[in-house]
Amino acid sequence: SDYVGGVVAEMPVGIDIEKRRPIHPGLMEKIAGKEEWALVTDQTAINFLRIWTAKEAVLKAMRVGFTGLSKCHIVDIVDDHHLVVAYDGSPFNVHQTWFTENHIAAITQVGPQTALSIRWHYI
Repeated sequence: SDYVGGVVAEMPVGIDIEKRRPIHPGLMEKIAGKEEWALVTDQTAINFLRIWTAKEAVLKAMRVGFTGLSKCHIVDIVDDHHLVVAYDGSPFNVHQTWFTENHIAAITQVGPQTALSIRWHYI
């Protein structure tokens, strides 16, 4: 509730913003499976927020909401700012940034996964 996001794009996109906070272990297990958690060094709130915002951005881009969560899986954590998420077998490149010490944003696009030109602006 501290920030809102906006996107200007020529294709459908999904964006999510989350604030760092304590996460209940049960929620961590519900949102990401063992294979997904194996991609990160440890099961922390920060890693959860990376996984959660990536999935949420894809679900928003696909306009399916939480009903599509079971079809959404992290398949690769490329680096500190990029993940690959599969939705129903189709890959999505997700770009992330921590724009404050406590807020992370993730964005992805629908369609050919070409290189996006992303400029993050904070007001």
